[in-house]
Amino acid sequence: MKGGIRIVVWAVIVLLILLVLYPILKPRFLLYRVRNNPLFREFDKCTLVSNEFKYENVDKFTWKKLYTRKYTEIIFSFRDTLSEHRIVYNYRIFVHLNCDTITGIFLEGDIPLTKDNTVRKTISDMEQDSSLAQVIACSDVKECHKDYWNFLFTGKQDTIKYANIPGVTYFKLSNTPGRLSALSHFNVFRSMTEEKGFALADFDSLRYLKHSHTWRMQAYCSQCSLDIVEVGNYAVSQAHLKWLSKPDTINPNFLKTKVFNKLLATGLTKDYINKKMFLEEKGATRLADYYKRGDKIIEASRIVGYFKYRWRTDSWIDKLHGGLKLKIYFTYFMNRRDLETIRIGLSPSNFHDRITLHPLDNIVDYDVITRISSEIDTTDLNFKIRQNGNIVITFVYDKHTYEVDVETGDIKKERYWGVGMSCCPPYDRHLYGQMEGQVNGKRDKKP
Repeated sequence: MKGGIRIVVWAVIVLLILLVLYPILKPRFLLYRVRNNPLFREFDKCTLVSNEFKYENVDKFTWKKLYTRKYTEIIFSFRDTLSEHRIVYNYRIFVHLNCDTITGIFLEGDIPLTKDNTVRKTISDMEQDSSLAQVIACSDVKECHKDYWNFLFTGKQDTIKYANIPGVTYFKLSNTPGRLSALSHFNVFRSMTEEKGFALADFDSLRYLKHSHTWRMQAYCSQCSLDIVEVGNYAVSQAHLKWLSKPDTINPNFLKTKVFNKLLATGLTKDYINKKMFLEEKGATRLADYYKRGDKIIEASRIVGYFKYRWRTDSWIDKLHGGLKLKIYFTYFMNRRDLETIRIGLSPSNFHDRITLHPLDNIVDYDVITRISSEIDTTDLNFKIRQNGNIVITFVYDKHTYEVDVETGDIKKERYWGVGMSCCPPYDRHLYGQMEGQVNGKRDKKP
């Protein structure tokens, strides 16, 4: 009798021990099964940093669910030091489970592992890429981990991104390498910068960016202020070189006298300009450019800008849209110290070269416009200047475009065909339009 009771007691004790140990032993059993999978043998020489279990989400914890919950995934973090380039690889292996059975093993969750496609093969194929090998040799990178779609190599100063299909997609090198012949874009960069007189030794650092069919390579030279040279194809087949300016907007006030003299040359007298025109606004962007001759680096940057004058006429024009605003657009070359191009008008879509101006002393009454129709909205009226200096008011009414000369009252009426550009716009219209957009954008960002 006592022996039977003793057996029952021990059975209960063993059962309780198993109940306590089951939630602990089951994960260990799963780890044992996974680690003995043939695909995991390649990690025997790697350092296991950590492992994490994932299981089906439960709304509320219960003791029953502790024993019945289903594990869906195990995530292993490894530290791999077997690289041919002495790179330490940090990566995660995702093991998918279904009813405690392995359904798939993935590198970083998106690269399936098989006996023919192992982590070791993935790393080996990547390191055998000659372009990546050359960039690594020119860098101080020591570690690598998967960053979304790329393998990210990092060092104290340098960074490299590599994707299996496009290859090297990005790198930043603190020292300019002597050669990267395996990277075809580097040869294009070197050729185009040499045409400017620069050698690779003139640059202090190098950066490369590639996305789809677009690529850019940038270099920094301490002798070129904060400007960066960039060579890229910009989504077209032919590569181009340009300099990126920092800052891209500047104050052109030092050109005030030169611009005033250009305004004086249009036919207006100095006395009339001083009495009737008031400088209201100015702005400019700097388009950096450099070339090297011998040991000397010469800055050939262009300053593209405008001066805006409010033209007072002492008439109803001064109350319409804030009055008549005359703009003088210019391009100034720093290595020539002179204004090379001058356009005068009201906007980048309405300016002229070699324009002539005259005093606006005899302005017709506003009734000339209202006689066309009393329904015309003043917000639809716009100023336009012609090359001979005549100012007209333009608007669209009743499917027609009207132009009214503010001095003679002459009316020009044409069928309205919609908004469009002139057939032969000035070649630099886009240049001045872009400049104004950048200047106004900077002003809008100010507190």
